[in-house]
Amino acid sequence: MLRAMGGDEAVPGEHLWPGLRPEEPLSRISLGLLTLARPERLAAVAPWCLPMLDDAAGQDGPEWPGLLRAARAEAALLRGDLPAAAELAAAALDETSLPSWGVLVGAPLACLLTTAVRTGRYEDAAAYLTMPVPPALLETPFGLRYLQARGQYQLAVNRPYAALSDFQTCGQLLRDRGDDGPRALPWRIDAAQALLRLRRRAEARALLEEQLDGLPGDDGRTLGRALRHLAAALEPHERPALLTDAVEALQSAGDRVELAHTLADLGGAYHATGDARRARPALRRAWRTARECQAEGLSRSLLPGLSATSQAQGAGALLGGDRAAELSAAEHRVGSLAAQGHSNRQIAHRLCITVSTVEQHLTQVYRKLRVKSRTDLPVFLEDDDGPDSGLARDDPSLCR
Repeated sequence: MLRAMGGDEAVPGEHLWPGLRPEEPLSRISLGLLTLARPERLAAVAPWCLPMLDDAAGQDGPEWPGLLRAARAEAALLRGDLPAAAELAAAALDETSLPSWGVLVGAPLACLLTTAVRTGRYEDAAAYLTMPVPPALLETPFGLRYLQARGQYQLAVNRPYAALSDFQTCGQLLRDRGDDGPRALPWRIDAAQALLRLRRRAEARALLEEQLDGLPGDDGRTLGRALRHLAAALEPHERPALLTDAVEALQSAGDRVELAHTLADLGGAYHATGDARRARPALRRAWRTARECQAEGLSRSLLPGLSATSQAQGAGALLGGDRAAELSAAEHRVGSLAAQGHSNRQIAHRLCITVSTVEQHLTQVYRKLRVKSRTDLPVFLEDDDGPDSGLARDDPSLCR
């Protein structure tokens, strides 16, 4: 199990389950399912946790159901499904008493704490921090996740020095164990975030460049996060290129919460350089993604920026609106997604059409609206996906 979760080759879950039974020692099971050194593996865990839960329900002892729900909670968190992550982590703790969890309690507690912070429920987060944890917690990978989540809470409530201390402790613990490799918990990104809050940009940049050095090519989530914060350490005109790469990496990784934050930063970078036409689609996508994830704090913070870019583009939007009646339904769908900042390939995948068809539709959109490129598309297009816009949206099965 450990080799399957930690190795370089993916192993289907159904091949693992026959060799694992609920009567297995909890330590072996927990390390296999909740190994936090390889978070990208957890996304593959969630589907086969369901049959395992059904099988475990009839067994004596509460450990298995709670453990598997904790694994599913972490997988939901990594893809940005905050409501599911919070519900599953809470259910995991309900399955098993806190003393019975031992050091493993750090996994569901860290998940609950992270979801509370990302949804703006800071009072709930503070309450989770009062829950008792074993003294030996920090000697385990679960303790590192707990420290990371606590540090993110400290950042959220404007305690950057306390946050930096937690993140640096993570790094020291990893170094003490000789486990501060490229696939370890990326504490440098979190520490850099705190350093940026303290306006120590040179130190933050050094940590982020160190994180990126030797980063595995399959870790898009860490890549996207590192690039996002590295952009914040650069001059405004240097940020859009890095943030565009970060958006691409996070889209591939499937982490919608980090994607929303990065899109927000991209919109802010465009706005800071006076490029309102590009700023609004990025900010709008960030707002929509944050709302889908129920990251309420982020979605609320984006409203002033959306209002400002709206006023900057108001006249162009009205002019384009008069010509929109000439667009076909298909052209409107393609044009609206282009206005939101999607690439041609992304539009093709989302609407189940070819890239060539996207290009043909966009040519007609530009001609009818009398614009030269997608950055000139009027605001009204990205406010409405057009007739029948729900068709094939984010459902690859409809493309088969």
